[in-house]
Amino acid sequence: MNQLPTSSSMPLTPEEGPYGPWVVITADDGRRLGVTVTPYRCRTHLLIHDIDVSPRTYGRLNLPPTSNSWLHRVAELTEESDYHWDTPAYRSLCEQGGLDPDYHRPAFDAENAEAGEALLVELNRANALSPGAANLFMDIVDHLRVDPWVSDRKSVEVIRQNVKFNAEYDARMMVEVRDLINRLPALSRLRLM
Repeated sequence: MNQLPTSSSMPLTPEEGPYGPWVVITADDGRRLGVTVTPYRCRTHLLIHDIDVSPRTYGRLNLPPTSNSWLHRVAELTEESDYHWDTPAYRSLCEQGGLDPDYHRPAFDAENAEAGEALLVELNRANALSPGAANLFMDIVDHLRVDPWVSDRKSVEVIRQNVKFNAEYDARMMVEVRDLINRLPALSRLRLM
């Protein structure tokens, strides 16, 4: 396979893994690590997996000893909670490792592209929304998507029912929903409220 040198002269080897393409790196202590783009709903993640001890993953604080500078930069990025599909550091690390930064990225038709992409950025900001509001907007993203990677596409009627239910029980969430809809006028056509 294609091997890319790193500044520590350890090759990056993209190959097929159980979660999709990953870069395999052997740590200084012999552990085999697989770095993969792992999207969950509308958020992307670069994860460092232990190939031999599934489902163990690593971050900056528990990274096995390695002189691979690329792997250290991946671990540092995974500690940041504000990166998303278009974050330059994320895209650069993926490209350096031979990974597709857009692997299973949500796709939208032309009518919904502006709202969908804006929601992706909003949902990937740390603590931008309460868990309830984030789940509601992830449902909206899933509804707007046209790609085959949707986990659970809800109808707009089901989403509206969720909004009505939450209007009675979670006033704070409804303020967040109204605020975001006001900032993203393209969402108003769904008539969620």
